[in-house]
Amino acid sequence: MPWFAGNFGELEANPCDRVRTGIIAAALRSRFLQEPALWEDCGRLNRWDPNRDETFGDYLDSWCVELLGDGLGVRTPDVVRGLLIPKTG
Repeated sequence: MPWFAGNFGELEANPCDRVRTGIIAAALRSRFLQEPALWEDCGRLNRWDPNRDETFGDYLDSWCVELLGDGLGVRTPDVVRGLLIPKTG
């Protein structure tokens, strides 16, 4: 099982875990360096009430709604989802 999938539950329960979030930041950093356009999507973060989101997946879905509402694609949420959320089934 990949590290991210194996640690997802703990990350969702404790999103302030600096060791685990540091590992994620490093992984995301490399993607952002490869594709600088991913930064554009970050300008649409938290333009909604994030407290309404029950899970991290819900949060990513809300981010997608904001991006699509502005006529943009959902590149960055898809990158984050692919890296962090374990595939089911």
